[in-house]
Amino acid sequence: MLMKAVTLRDFGGPDELCVTTVQRPDPGPNSVLLRIAAAGICHHDVLARAGLIRGMSKDQAPGHEIAGEIVATGAAVSGKCIGQRVAVYQRIACGICRHCLGGRHDLCYDSYVHGEHGGGGYAEFTCVPAQNAIRIPDNVGFAEAALAACPIGTSVSAAIGVARISPADVVLITGAGGGLGLHQIQVAKSVSARVIAVTTSPTKEAVIRQAGADEVIVSRDLRFSGEAGV
Repeated sequence: MLMKAVTLRDFGGPDELCVTTVQRPDPGPNSVLLRIAAAGICHHDVLARAGLIRGMSKDQAPGHEIAGEIVATGAAVSGKCIGQRVAVYQRIACGICRHCLGGRHDLCYDSYVHGEHGGGGYAEFTCVPAQNAIRIPDNVGFAEAALAACPIGTSVSAAIGVARISPADVVLITGAGGGLGLHQIQVAKSVSARVIAVTTSPTKEAVIRQAGADEVIVSRDLRFSGEAGV
């Protein structure tokens, strides 16, 4: 069967992306086939498009921020999951090394990001290991779910897992008007920390405040230490 996909005509700028017709993938024994409902664009995809990700080749579809519906399964996967709405955890890991067994699949030496070798989310369908398809609640939309693992997961890991932000903390977030910055603000506020947000763009101040920042510093030259008190 065939499907539509956005693939790379050549490595370079956005103009090298083109809509093509390609073969629809079939799920392997431990994989599921998703009908993609939403796919995000990550800086990782920009690097892949530029030819800076090892393993990415021309005529392939990148993309790893994905949400959709399971429409078929491999032989070793129960068909009961067909019809489930899921988001994709983007890192494909070996599952047997000490990092994987310890719950740190992101540190697996044999891992890679889905879409790095093609078959990614810039398409109508994609196949992923069944364990990487995470069921999403009925009240969460596909567009929001597509961002759960990469930008939101990164923000939660940095703020809660590494920095261990608590209500007593004052958190300084630079690049606050970007995708990661806006998520970091919301994660920090979820534990009642005080957030000082820094941006170079005055046009982004309103959305930064809407995200929950307690104070916004607009600093075009990024010499904000005096205002921030650091």
